[in-house]
Amino acid sequence: RNGVILATDVKMTSVYAEPKRIIDKDEAVELLTASFPDINARELREKLASKRGFVWIKREVTPEQQQEVYRLGLPGIGFQPENKRIYPNGTAAAHVLGFANVDNVGIAGIEKYIDSFGLSDLSGAGLTPHASDLAPVKLTIDLNVQHALRDELFKGMEHFKSKSAGGMVIDVETGEVIALASLPDYNPNNPKDALDPDKINRVVVGTYEMGSTYKALTIAMGLDSGKFNINSQLDARSAIRYGKYEINDYHA
Repeated sequence: RNGVILATDVKMTSVYAEPKRIIDKDEAVELLTASFPDINARELREKLASKRGFVWIKREVTPEQQQEVYRLGLPGIGFQPENKRIYPNGTAAAHVLGFANVDNVGIAGIEKYIDSFGLSDLSGAGLTPHASDLAPVKLTIDLNVQHALRDELFKGMEHFKSKSAGGMVIDVETGEVIALASLPDYNPNNPKDALDPDKINRVVVGTYEMGSTYKALTIAMGLDSGKFNINSQLDARSAIRYGKYEINDYHA
């Protein structure tokens, strides 16, 4: 809303292998697992022993890791430049933004909505557009209001010792969503956190008992029907009958 960046891309590098070009697979596994200790050696050996023409070794490596692998001089090992989606404001508006996976495909929120217009299909066809070809998507979210709303929800959770909280600020004149927060939330830079069932967006997918809001709806329906006006009086000392319906349960 005010020109603050909520999501953008940074250039990254991923390491891949062409199994048919690797001369000594055992040596390659030993050296690569030394550079990437988190890689499972058995799974890597299976990849390099396959007949596929291309396999991923490690996605989104650091520049230091890239240089380390480069210095190994292993034939059949290459580097692929990629874009990585990042969210500079961390948890702010996480449920609005959603997140993108390692292939930069939107999985939830606005990210998924934008990709539904065919951007992910273009990427899959190898026709990824350049950033200069696309206009930035502008949201109605005001980051200042978003932070304030999230802070108030946190205070409410602490005060009432509740398990969750949710809130939304809307411009009643335009319907624009100025802020939306649901707690507990997650950091879209760590998409795995979003898989926690407790971190759903309760504002849009939660189910709630409407309670006394039914009163306002019932009054509005009565006025809209023309059977009642703002000065109508109903005797609530016994059941009220309207057509075939009988109402005999009240609360204030």
